[in-house]
Formats: sequence, C-alpha cells, structure tokens
Amino acid sequence: MDSRRLQSAIAAFLFALAAATFGSPALAADPPANVNDFTTFASKMVAQTIPNASVSVSGPLRLSVLAPGRTAPSEISLNRIWAFCKKNRTQCGDALTDFVRTISPSMIDESDAPARANLRAAVRPVGYVEQLRAALKQKPTTALEEPIAAPLVADLWVICLLDSSRTARTIQYADLTKLGVSKDEAIAIATANTLKILGSMTFVAQTLKKGSIGYLPGDYYESSRLLAHQQWGKYAKAIKGQLIVAVPANNIVIYGNGVDADAIGAIRRMVREAALGAERPLSLDLFKWTPEGWKPLPR
Repeated sequence: MDSRRLQSAIAAFLFALAAATFGSPALAADPPANVNDFTTFASKMVAQTIPNASVSVSGPLRLSVLAPGRTAPSEISLNRIWAFCKKNRTQCGDALTDFVRTISPSMIDESDAPARANLRAAVRPVGYVEQLRAALKQKPTTALEEPIAAPLVADLWVICLLDSSRTARTIQYADLTKLGVSKDEAIAIATANTLKILGSMTFVAQTLKKGSIGYLPGDYYESSRLLAHQQWGKYAKAIKGQLIVAVPANNIVIYGNGVDADAIGAIRRMVREAALGAERPLSLDLFKWTPEGWKPLPR
C-alpha cells in the first residue's frame, strides 16, 4: 500500500473511531497529553504488542521498530492518532490501542516480501541515513544490512523504501537479491514509482507565469519531487533558467523564479517559515536548476 492510500485508510479508521461509542473499558487508559510523553507511551505499547522487537523513539510522534526476523527498522508515524487524541481525550486510550493493534501485524508478517512495485524513494538529510546505519549496528553488522541510499545534493540523500501493507521500511542489500536488482536499479525503480504516484506538475508553469512563489504541501514523499530533475527542466527553461526549488520539510516543496536578489530573498524567507513550522524540517537550502543537476545557492 502506498503512503497516500495508507493515510486515507488511517484517516477513515480514525473517523470511524470518532463516530463510535466505546462500550468496553479502555485498554490503554489515559495516554499522556504531552507530545513527547505520548510518543514514549506509544512506544511501550508497541513493544508490548510485538514481542522481542526493538522499539525506539526516533522523533516527536515517530517510532522506529525493528521486529524479529527483519533486517531493517520500520517507521511509525503517530501524527494522525495524536491529532485524534487531542480532540477526543476520553476515547484516546481505546483509539491508541486499536491503532497499535492495527499496524503491528505488518511488522511481523514475513509474507511482506519486497516487490519492485512497492519500492519508493524518499529525500532525507544525511543525519537520517546515519541514524539508520546506527540502528542496524545494534545487530551483528554485515554489508547486507546497509540501507540502500545515495547522495543527492548538499546534505540531502535519496533513500530507498519498501512501502507496503501498513508501514514503510528501508531496504538493504539483502533485499536486492530477492528483488533481482542492483542498488542503482532499485533507486531508479523507486524514483519512477514515487514520481508516478506524486503525479504531474503542470500547475507549476501557471504559478511561475504569474510571478508567484509556489507552495506544495503533501505527504511523506512530497519532497521527492526534487528527484524529478527532468520535469523541472522544462519549467526552468520557460523562465530562462532561473528556477529555484526548496524542500524545507518532508512534505513541503517551495519553488519560484529567482530572477534577482529580492526574489531569492522572498523565497528564502518562505522556506525558513515553512521549516520553522514543520514537524520534521528537512533543509533550508535553495536549489537552482541547471542542466547538470541541482546547484545549492550560498546561504
């Protein structure tokens, strides 16, 4: 299941919870009302649900779960269940319990084998890749346990994920054998799959024509539009090569015509504001399109 479908499914699940009347006592009574405490509370619930799993907090409302038999950790986002709990405190315990029970089976289901159609490409900072490597080093380390990732531009990397069932996990060299592809082929397939899901960017031309700054909010993969270098190229040519693109957060892309210092300054201010308000900031860099690739502008 891709990320967009996953979000829709969880949204429907939470909506149903909001409309339901719970007749049984809460199985997870009184989860904390503080974000960090709530995240820790949820991590303990997941650890209880998946025996012998290594569960850690990777950020606010973000968990990393390495289940037995898996070579890579899976990431769990608690954003939606947290939003539900803020509005429905009396039902939060039951909702969190059902949420954990819903997502946990996919973490221990060995039938969730890697498939090319489920490969996705995510743009993440180098620190994220280093954290993945550190998590894998908790196990006996071999070359087969390295995440499939490659430098993109500045301190950003492209990382290959397997997005299926109810969660997404990174893939490693061990998965390449099952997929029958090389590292470069896996990244290329993941990129093509992701850009297809994100869809066309025909609206970009109209925004640039008006001289406006474009703002694209989306999901976990929105920043992967930075991988669409060829698509961005035709819009860059239309404004004489002055296209500026930024990814201040995982789910935000900002773009505009960097025709002069004032225009670049306006884009930079918008990027900083977006990053400041983001749950998971990604990069403050501005990238100029060139035929050879993205070129970071001096900060």
